[in-house]
Amino acid sequence: GTAATVSGPSAAVDEYVAGRRVLHRRAIGSRAAVTIATPVDAAARARALALGVTLEPLSLQQLLVHASGETLDAEGKVSA
Repeated sequence: GTAATVSGPSAAVDEYVAGRRVLHRRAIGSRAAVTIATPVDAAARARALALGVTLEPLSLQQLLVHASGETLDAEGKVSA
């Protein structure tokens, strides 16, 4: 509950994550997915809904990988 991935249209994601600690960012076209280190409470979910972005919780493994700067492959393993 201390980190989440925010995904959706790039502009909306950028607005949502403004002022938050960003652990990882990726973008494809006009869409973005940003992993942030912040608790996700009811207010955060309401703001995400209002902006049209999706919040997804991170597993402990994903959190550690993003915090360390490593990447995960399709199977969830750390890749070089």
